[in-house]
Amino acid sequence: MYKAECGCDDAVKELTERVRYLYQEHGYYKAQAQSTPHLLDVDGGKRRVSVDVHIEQNLQYRLRRLDLTGQKAFSAEQLRTLFPIQQGEVFNVEKIREGLDNLREFYGEYGHINMTPVPDTKPDDAQAIVDLSIDIDEGAQFRIGTIGFSGAGAGDSSFQQRVLKSLKFKSGDVFNGRLLEEFFNENHSWLPPDSTADGDIEIAQNTRQHTVDLYFVFK
Repeated sequence: MYKAECGCDDAVKELTERVRYLYQEHGYYKAQAQSTPHLLDVDGGKRRVSVDVHIEQNLQYRLRRLDLTGQKAFSAEQLRTLFPIQQGEVFNVEKIREGLDNLREFYGEYGHINMTPVPDTKPDDAQAIVDLSIDIDEGAQFRIGTIGFSGAGAGDSSFQQRVLKSLKFKSGDVFNGRLLEEFFNENHSWLPPDSTADGDIEIAQNTRQHTVDLYFVFK
């Protein structure tokens, strides 16, 4: 009945998940949230609702162990520093997410652009603790292949030379995504307006040769 009258189920679902995630940030790993929406009125085709959110916070958990396995290029001790949470602290899922992002970024700086972490969370209700193990599939290390141009600057050899001289890498080097970000940040004054690594670079992987071709597609 509510779906037919309001049609804003997605917004209510998102709100419910945000509330549950907030509790999980404070150690309530098994928190459950249920929402009951109420249609207030309709104004100009826009519906206003109020939402009652019922929370079952359950136990507050702490982190007992965080183990890393599968890594070869780096030690577990080195990678552990990327997670901003220590043993005995409240189990904060946001800090775990941040650590996983740091892990991907770190490996990406050494050419392992397809590194995949697989977390396995084991809560112990009797002690209100969590053991977390993360299995790392490092994948291959990629090097830079071709560096090319299209779009604005494709026919401007002096512009292309300036770009190539400003890069902190060349063909054959280990791919480092951070250096692309630095290039755009440090040279924005003379690059086309609003140029970014996300919007003006196309990356083509060659999984057989373990290379990436970079194409600047300035608009």
